[in-house]
Amino acid sequence: MRRRAPLAWRLCLGGLIMLSGGATGAEATAASGRAWLEAMAAALRANAYEGVLSYARDDAVTELRLVHGHQGSAIYERLSRLDGAPKEMLRRGDELFLLGQEDEALPPAAVPRVQHPVTNFGDVPETYQVQLGTPVRVGGRRAQHILVDPQDATRFAYQLWLDEETALPLRMTMNYHQGAPVEVVQFRALAVGEEPPEAAFALAGQPVHQHPVAPAQAALAHGSEGVALEALSWRIAWVPPGFQLLAEVADQPVMLRLGDGLATVTVFIDAEVEDEPLAVQHGPTAAVVRHLRHCDGRPHQVTVIGEVPVGSAERIAQSLHCADPPS
Repeated sequence: MRRRAPLAWRLCLGGLIMLSGGATGAEATAASGRAWLEAMAAALRANAYEGVLSYARDDAVTELRLVHGHQGSAIYERLSRLDGAPKEMLRRGDELFLLGQEDEALPPAAVPRVQHPVTNFGDVPETYQVQLGTPVRVGGRRAQHILVDPQDATRFAYQLWLDEETALPLRMTMNYHQGAPVEVVQFRALAVGEEPPEAAFALAGQPVHQHPVAPAQAALAHGSEGVALEALSWRIAWVPPGFQLLAEVADQPVMLRLGDGLATVTVFIDAEVEDEPLAVQHGPTAAVVRHLRHCDGRPHQVTVIGEVPVGSAERIAQSLHCADPPS
């Protein structure tokens, strides 16, 4: 069914991927932690690297190979699944190719910004607390432990272990608030050095899907009492603290993107009701389907998908209601 495609898309991407002076006490710890994360973001942009990593969630482990490089100023990256059905994600500058996928193609606005999964940590929003942990060894390399905790349980927490020599991430977990991990990504082998050859990013055959890479998006709207949409006669009465409206697409189905800089949620509103109500959590990805009536009395299907606890996705869906049409 058409409404299944966004969930399948997100699960496929999830299965493929992945010092301050002057301050004291907690302020110095937070400043030091944020400085480490900024160094990591710079290292991810500047370095060429490749390695084998493990991706674990829902008691399943997937092995992946990542090759990251540049052609001029453009980012080139290939992420390949090494077990199970062959799947690859290839980025070449502003183009994204999905190889070995069978999902329906999505409109360009639905394609997430494709970069290393931890690049956004260079600018952690103030709704998260950043702390330094204890240095440890990960994969035989000395690593600095960083904790990124939300102020509430509406979003996941993160822990990162950064290579002390390069600041590249060796391990990352996404955790329930003050709880167990729901996703673990760890390099088993990592090599940093020369740029990969051009052949490392060659296309073998015709890609199943090709999409432009979506650019970074500034917030469109934000308010403590919810989100009022600009082009649609809908209103979202509740979003997690710090979430803002990133994109609003008035096609059918309507698509909204919400986020706080780390976590992102996509909302689809469709005038056709096709699926049964649903609320599931697959690792870090929540998927919720609800049926709501608009101001005109017609039923609509609302689908919420994102890397938040399923309770947050349900609350977003249930908070949607009709509003006066924009003038």
